[in-house]
Order: sequence, then structure tokens, then C-alpha cells
Amino acid sequence: MRIEHSTTVFEQLLNLYTREGLTVPLEDFTTEVLAGVLKSKPGMLDDFVHKMLNQRGTNWKVMTQVYYPLEDSLNCFVDMVFHNEDSIAFVENKVESHLHSRQLERYEEVLLKLRDEQFYQNVSLHYCTKRLEQVDDSFEVEFGSFRWREVYEFFITYSEDSLVQAFLEFLERKGMMKKMELESFELEAMRSLPNLLQKLDGMLESIRFEMEKRFGHVKSRDGKQISQITEHGRYAISISPAIGDKNSDLTAGFSFEEEPSLIVQLWSNRRNVHSERLHRIIMENEELFDSIILKEKGWGFRFSLPLTRIFSEMDQYKAIQQWMTERLDSIESFMMETEELEWNLEIKRSIIASQGEDRFLVQLGSGRGQILDLFSGVINPPQNCDSILKMGYWEECQLTKEEEKEILDTQVRMIKGLLKGTRGTRGQVSRPRN
Repeated sequence: MRIEHSTTVFEQLLNLYTREGLTVPLEDFTTEVLAGVLKSKPGMLDDFVHKMLNQRGTNWKVMTQVYYPLEDSLNCFVDMVFHNEDSIAFVENKVESHLHSRQLERYEEVLLKLRDEQFYQNVSLHYCTKRLEQVDDSFEVEFGSFRWREVYEFFITYSEDSLVQAFLEFLERKGMMKKMELESFELEAMRSLPNLLQKLDGMLESIRFEMEKRFGHVKSRDGKQISQITEHGRYAISISPAIGDKNSDLTAGFSFEEEPSLIVQLWSNRRNVHSERLHRIIMENEELFDSIILKEKGWGFRFSLPLTRIFSEMDQYKAIQQWMTERLDSIESFMMETEELEWNLEIKRSIIASQGEDRFLVQLGSGRGQILDLFSGVINPPQNCDSILKMGYWEECQLTKEEEKEILDTQVRMIKGLLKGTRGTRGQVSRPRN
């Protein structure tokens, strides 16, 4: 079992604002980080200006969020201002957003005034963005544009510096350094992509069937698989919310992180009302999971199996289905022993046999069974139904829906079979709620 910590130092700083309920635009935060890293080494700052802004000279300085009043604009703030005795350069940074109306034109107006009034020999305007964007470059001042990927490539030459390395990791995590150019080997991948997605879709259908068989009809984020590939590196089905009011999900499918794997995981954002309780439970039972995920925004646990492990199987489809079935059974058991998490999933239950008037065999959606003993006031952990039926004589049970519901709603104690650190408190048999 491994614990996954995947938060960079700059992400931790950014998340300080999130925890306080404040909103800080990613581009503003990234601008401040970039300026701070450049200020840490004057030689690196000069090099950045030479290579990224195509400007000459030395002893460059950098300021951020500099206000310049204009008669027709009271909100003229420039993201980054690079300057020395002879030259000044404005840089506008964007990550996910786009330019405002006449934004660059206003900056050009300021630069022209500075050139005339403060006698700068060289003035220039620059635009940094995440994606390619068509910009009218018919400016009187020198204009240039570049992407965050190029900023990333510039800092690679300084990656031995710990502060620079942290910035590089931050850009990687925020997806701001991805290469946009196609390479030859990717053309072959594009040819095989439709066939691959067709195979994955077929396997996801069986996974969906197993999930709904256990937890009933649930609202899931259908049609989001493609965006999950780019945003989360996975092709999966996610049910949300899984616990509490919001900000949680149960996910099953394929992960492309590190090595392609099958995954089943439960995740909760720290804003979820039950996140702290979930954290306590999974840390007390960490040996049950393949990995525990601990991030600044939240936590969860994961079951995973590298796909290379199924290559030797005669029937890969059956091997995938069997692994998924066993892990979803574990989720089902986890749900039954953690009623305090207020699950938004319903475990299917039906009574299929009895021994007398007080002892019943309850079949779960997974096909497993539980012995419900009303005389003792307990319900046992799930196990194979066939094994239970071999233990004594069971009679087929014919009940109306009302009679079955009354029995299943009886207050009993759940005997703990999976987790430690949880109490077998009294509650209804059908604890998880819709």
C-alpha cells in the first residue's frame, strides 16, 4: 500500500486562499510566482528578458500589477513590467481566460506615453498565453507573443535551482507546458485510437452494469470520459456525489497515470461535510487499500491493477470483470460499515430465504448474502450466498413488498467484518440512503 502525495509547494500556497474561501485567479497567482522566481537570480532575469522578450541590455527589474492611469480607463493594470534605464516592456499573462476588449491597445497607449515623456529608447509589448490565440499585432510598438510552454522550456536550463524546480512542477501540474505539436509516433496512435476507445467503451459498459447492480440507478457523469482523459488522465465512470452533500465521487475504469491500470477509487474534497470522518476511517484501515490519496484539496483511497498483469490471461475481458467485481464488492462492504458517511448510493437488498420466523437470508445487489437474525438483533457481514445456503436448511421466502420492507427496516446491529476503528452501532438494515 502506498500513499500518494501530489501537491507542489506553489499549489499549497494557492490552496491557502481556497481554504479561506477566497478566489485567486490562476493567472494572477502564476504571474506573481514567475516574478518571484526571476527576482531570485538577477542573471536569470536578464536571460529571460533576452530570450523570451527579445530585448537587450542588463540590470533588468520586474514589477507586477502596475497601475497606469488613462483618461478613458481607470482600470489599467499591467501584469508584468520589465525595465532598466533604457527600455521598458509590458507583459500580459493569460492562462484559461482571454483578452479583454482593447486590453493590449490600452497598454500600447501607455507605452507610447512613457516613451515620449520618460525618454525610454525601447518600448515593447508582449502577450503570454496557454494556447495559440489570434491577436491583431498591428501595433506601433514592438510586439511579441509566446506560450507558457516556452516559459517552461526556458526554465529547464535552470532546473538545478530548487525554487525553479518547484515552479516547473507547478506548471506541469497545471497543464501549462504541454507540447501542442504532433510527433510522428502520435500519428500511429491516432490511427488506433478509435479501435482502442471502442474496446474501452465495451469494458466500461460491463463496469457500469456491475455498479448499478450493486447500488441501483444513480446519476453519473455520462459522456465525460474524453474530458477525463485530458483533465485527470483516466477513462472511467464516476458517480457523484458519493457521500454527503457534494464534492465526492466513486470512480471505476482505466487510469493512464504512471502506467495504464484498472482503478476503483473513492474521493472526497475536503469541503465535503464528511471529509474529515472519511479521512479518519481510511487512515485507520490503510492496509485494506492499494493506495491512499492525500492531496491539499482532499483525500481518498484507490484499488488498482496494472493492465500488464492481465496480458497473460486467456480471457482478458473476464479477468478485468472479475477484478472489478471483487473491488466493487469491497466498496459495497465499505458502504455498509460506514453509515455515518451518509452515502448517496443505495445498496440493493432482497430477502430470498428464511429459517423460521426470525432468521432471513438477505441477498445484495452483488449477489452476495447476509444472515439477518432478528432474534439476536444482528446482521452478519456479506459472504457467498451458496456458502450460506449450505449452512442448515433454508426455505424459500414468499413475502409481500410491505413485509420485506418492514423486516429490512428493523433496527439491528451490523457485525463488523471489514473495517477496524468503526462501531457496530444499531441502525436499519438498509442504512445507505438514496
